[in-house]
Amino acid sequence: GTIPTEIANLINLEILRLRGAFTGFLPLEIWALSKLQRIYIHSEIEQLEGSLPAQVFAEEGNKFQEIDLHYTKFSNGLPTTIGNLTALKQLVLFGNKAIRGIIPTEIGLCTKLTTLTLNRIGLEETIPQEIGDLSNLNRLSIAENCLTGTIPDSFSQLTQLEYLDLYSWKKIRLNTVSFDGQFPIEICELPSLKTIKLACISEAYQSCPESCCLCETV
Repeated sequence: GTIPTEIANLINLEILRLRGAFTGFLPLEIWALSKLQRIYIHSEIEQLEGSLPAQVFAEEGNKFQEIDLHYTKFSNGLPTTIGNLTALKQLVLFGNKAIRGIIPTEIGLCTKLTTLTLNRIGLEETIPQEIGDLSNLNRLSIAENCLTGTIPDSFSQLTQLEYLDLYSWKKIRLNTVSFDGQFPIEICELPSLKTIKLACISEAYQSCPESCCLCETV
């Protein structure tokens, strides 16, 4: 069914958690709820339309701490105003290939992030070096996108990182991750890292060094 616009009348709402086979639009007014800190919407079908509202994220004093959206049908990319979400601890966008666009460099301003998952959302171009500024990050997953370029050396600064996922399906060309260059051996030396997941890298790219026992190549 649809998500009722009347939810936007809950002016004291701090947490919104919805799961179901949603259709229609996610009311833009929900994002503007001044006390809303955590929003979880797990749609069972990719039919819920809407957007990540740049105008709302641009507001000063934004209190969002967790944004977790599964299988939505949002039509815009990650806005550069994402950098204003300085209280954000968890950003999970999963299964929305219509988002597309790039990872904005401003993501590096969200320094409280502990979880960053951007899977199956059609991301293109390169991974910005600024992700290395996320010193509290312990889980980073950018799997099944259309990324190219190199794995940033700045990943070696993520000393709290426990899980790194750059996996991509081998048989789906549009989702192929095509990295090149050398794998930064410094990543294997991160003190908290337990798992690296890689697959479907280009032939020109060297996979994890043999000395790195953390790698899970699929």
